[in-house]
Amino acid sequence: MMINTAIKSHLAANTNSFGLIRLIAASMVIISHSWIITGGIKVLEPLQALTGFSLGWHAVNIFFALSGLLIAASLERSKFIILFIWARFLRIYPALLIVIFTTLIISALSTNMSNWNISILIKFILKNIFLLGGSATLPGIFENNPIAGEINAPLWTLKYEVLAYASLAGIFVIYKLLPKLPAMKYMSLVILFVTSAIMSDFGDMSSYTAFEHLIRLFFAFYLGVTAWYWQEKIRVKLSIAIILLILNSVFIWAGFYLAALQILTLVYLALLIGVQQYGWLTRFTNSQDYSYGIYIIGYPIQQLLVAFSITLTPATNAVYALLISLALASVLWNLIEKPALKLKKH
Repeated sequence: MMINTAIKSHLAANTNSFGLIRLIAASMVIISHSWIITGGIKVLEPLQALTGFSLGWHAVNIFFALSGLLIAASLERSKFIILFIWARFLRIYPALLIVIFTTLIISALSTNMSNWNISILIKFILKNIFLLGGSATLPGIFENNPIAGEINAPLWTLKYEVLAYASLAGIFVIYKLLPKLPAMKYMSLVILFVTSAIMSDFGDMSSYTAFEHLIRLFFAFYLGVTAWYWQEKIRVKLSIAIILLILNSVFIWAGFYLAALQILTLVYLALLIGVQQYGWLTRFTNSQDYSYGIYIIGYPIQQLLVAFSITLTPATNAVYALLISLALASVLWNLIEKPALKLKKH
């Protein structure tokens, strides 16, 4: 049966499989990183070699788009902006704090701590708390790994996520103060137009600057925001997804790595798959959200597996890390994240 449905009819709780999409995206990040973790920074994973962008790059874009969709909905429900901020804090920090101290234990298991001191430990913890954890390291950590010194590189995206939240909250406040402004749904289109125009000069991901990452992640985030505000108009159709895939293939074949088009295509595919239901798998992933836990614990697990020579190929590293991260994410969700989210006030 051909898929042709409006997004609006699939945004209520338990009417979609967005939890499953997030789980798949988190797994994609681990799979993508397994190439460089086992082979070094110069090793390209297959999708990056083909399209200019890695599987992990696309996964993060999907995360941001779904986040934009759900965060826009959350902001609309919030009675006060402070409650929105509190809800976002509860989503990010309780699990992150546990992972920070878990990575300290992992680091201690894999290196000689003779060069550590209290100043170094405090600096490491603070960099993570202030969302600079992607660059946070410790003396001697994973020094014999192909990617030496990196503990939890994926955390670099968290600061951009918070900036995206802040931008949407700021716009929301401006609209409250200036109600005569054009509707928010038009502003979301303007942001998409501006960010996509800036991205037209971007090359493949190998040379991205911090500014370029900010623009492409905001583009992905506001794709989700736009989907929320235009939910009655936007329909997901298999035919449109096929057209987008063909367009991407033609441009890639011609040597043009159009980041905005690739992001749009993958996000549209994610929505196409996400508005369907898949029985027990949908029910499980909507009630047990392991995606964030997998995302923030996967990389140090992958590094630890290489440090102890347990996995030395991309395939084995990905499989072992996924299984371990899934188990740890289950604990994080049920003991930390889920109880923390109950503290939200609507």
